[in-house]
Amino acid sequence: MIRRPPRSTQGVSSAASDVYKRQKPGESGASVMRISNEKFIAISVDGNPSHCYLDPYHGAAGVVAEAMRNVISVGAEPIAMLDHLQFGNPGNSDVFWTFNETINALSDFCYYIDLPCVGGKVSFYNEDAKTHEAIKPSPVISVAGLIKGSHNIRTRKISTLHPVIVLVGKTFDELGGSEYYSVMNNKNSGIVPKLNFELEKKAQKLVRDGIKVGLFGAVNDCSKGGLVHSLLQMCMSGDIGASVDLSKIPTNCKRWDDILFSESHSRFLVTIKAVSYTHLRAHETRHD
Repeated sequence: MIRRPPRSTQGVSSAASDVYKRQKPGESGASVMRISNEKFIAISVDGNPSHCYLDPYHGAAGVVAEAMRNVISVGAEPIAMLDHLQFGNPGNSDVFWTFNETINALSDFCYYIDLPCVGGKVSFYNEDAKTHEAIKPSPVISVAGLIKGSHNIRTRKISTLHPVIVLVGKTFDELGGSEYYSVMNNKNSGIVPKLNFELEKKAQKLVRDGIKVGLFGAVNDCSKGGLVHSLLQMCMSGDIGASVDLSKIPTNCKRWDDILFSESHSRFLVTIKAVSYTHLRAHETRHD
């Protein structure tokens, strides 16, 4: 599954000469670019047509949330988003319904979380030339964030300096449209992860504030591919292994593979120092 090509581009190209040198390709889900001495822009581009095909509302809202989590994970405060909405023939009632649900989701979530949309594009009539079968609903979302101070920049690279790994958020039994189902069953089916706006807002604020006070070492969004994929990204970036106790993960899943591969929203993997766990719990209580 690690070798499978991504369903969307996560982060923009790091070929530009002013990309901040602290990050290397693969060490985060967003690109970081210096715009002045102690000011940086983070950018992430995300999409998930598999989720959007099964549930266009929660799929589209989830794409925005994931892009936000990616820029937060590098230490940025999300400041704006823009969209590129790709659909089939709007004269088809099914296609138009998915488009309408997508617009509602983007409007509802961005209004709730106070993220302005500063631009966008709609592309219709994306379909097979012979069969006229439409593509899956494919909203692609770009989120930009602002980092104030290089000391706030984070990557997903784990190290022995912060040896304790903590999962922020709860894992639910919702694997519809997941990479796991696609690989194991070759099917795009099941219950799609539902985005709880309030849980997402709290999780994002907890991680943003934790970075500002220096609580977290490495930070990584937990979404596509599930917990195991996010953990592998961190281990591969840091060239170090990890031991995880699945019994301590907050979840309603009954199977271990569901825990590992669920793509529930509102989750981050963070690393802390062992002595900081009590501080983290107090920090969490303030965000309940």
